[in-house]
Amino acid sequence: MKKFFYIAMAVIAFGSLSFAEQAKPATAKAHTANKKQDRDEFVLTTITGKKIKVYGTVKGLEVPAYKGKIVLLEFWGTHCPPCRESIPHYIDIMKKYGKNVAILAIEAQDTSKSALAQFVKSKGINYDVVSSSDGAYFIDYVSKRTNWNGAIPFLMIFNKKGEFITQQIGMVPESAIVRILKKLMAQK
Repeated sequence: MKKFFYIAMAVIAFGSLSFAEQAKPATAKAHTANKKQDRDEFVLTTITGKKIKVYGTVKGLEVPAYKGKIVLLEFWGTHCPPCRESIPHYIDIMKKYGKNVAILAIEAQDTSKSALAQFVKSKGINYDVVSSSDGAYFIDYVSKRTNWNGAIPFLMIFNKKGEFITQQIGMVPESAIVRILKKLMAQK
């Protein structure tokens, strides 16, 4: 288990470089993002109809709806076993740390909106979920900025200021996420 932890932390540390080192964000297709002050703008609609503005910045992401919160951004799928196994962890994290943490989950396996809504309800998901059809341009944007190849689950963590902290492909144990969250919550 120790060996797995050290390997996971090395992957996390290495992965954090790719998003943060981008000098300027990649520009999404002109009709999908508005360029304002060195940031790309997206409006994501959750399956409950909530509109979430997301701005890609040089240092990470700005999400006004989550201002002052640590943001977990996960790309996942309803047919992905490790993604499904992560859901109870995220539900638990939101129950324990929801005052300080926000989770935005973008479904990336083209599950229909109605099937996704049923899935979310059946699993008791208590965080924001966006369908792949409503998040397609944002998925493309993140892929270009991080050189992400589409493997899921793909987790990115941003601090309270929206600065990119780390990313991980594959299921991350809840305990590892909580350690990162506690460290970030302790920061001013």
